[in-house]
Amino acid sequence: MKLKTIFFFVFIALLIVPHIYDQYKIDKKINKGINESQTQLEKNKSYSINQSGYVKGIGASGVLTEERINRQLKKMSPKNRAHTLTWKWQNKKNITISAQGLDNLHHFVNSYLVGFQPFKTDKLWIPLYTLGIKKRYQYDHLQHSGLADVWQNSLQAFYYARGDCEDHSVALADWLICLGKDARVVLGDHNGNGHAWVVLLHNDMEYILEATSKQKANSMNNYPLAALSKGYHPKFQFNRTEFWVNTGSKFTTEYRGGHWELRSRYKKKSLHSKGNA
Repeated sequence: MKLKTIFFFVFIALLIVPHIYDQYKIDKKINKGINESQTQLEKNKSYSINQSGYVKGIGASGVLTEERINRQLKKMSPKNRAHTLTWKWQNKKNITISAQGLDNLHHFVNSYLVGFQPFKTDKLWIPLYTLGIKKRYQYDHLQHSGLADVWQNSLQAFYYARGDCEDHSVALADWLICLGKDARVVLGDHNGNGHAWVVLLHNDMEYILEATSKQKANSMNNYPLAALSKGYHPKFQFNRTEFWVNTGSKFTTEYRGGHWELRSRYKKKSLHSKGNA
């Protein structure tokens, strides 16, 4: 009887130990990437970046600039400014959204995807896995003196240890875009609560990536299909240059199709350009 027990535990160990070792190697490699990227950012003091730009509404003439919206927002109280705000242009509603950044200015949401990749990888699950290790969830009002909603751009979201769902989603989507993938930040609600998440369009499939999840999933097979994620109710989605509005049912589980209307395109303003204020 004792011999059978010994063989049983040896058998279990042979199954488990290789998995533990593989997990150790994965975590070691990712932590090395995190530390090297963090050191480089700190060394160069490069965790601040220009986000100034403008949007061109589809079917509208002229452009809506960041300077214009910030002039209007100066008339509002600091607490009222600290919300995501939808904008209309030439009687066209919801052409884009702006959000207050760490610099206390509003920027168009596309601009928060600054093109930051902490380290190179060819595995699509690495960015979400890494953020699960690197970043902790914290409500904005707890870290920004009671302000309701303050966004971090993708570089800042990786550099700083804490952030809410928008910060996690911006960091994740931007990294996936750096890998050449069609990834978008989605704003809406999850089971009735305001939320932000990422949709990844890959191999003609749509995946929901819950950026605030801290589960260590090391395969794309662990990510749920959007079609099966009934609790997510998308209203807006955006990437680095485009902004879409859901004109169909709030209960849609499809992130492509005629119910997604392209409302504007974003362009970053050159530091040497006077722009159109």
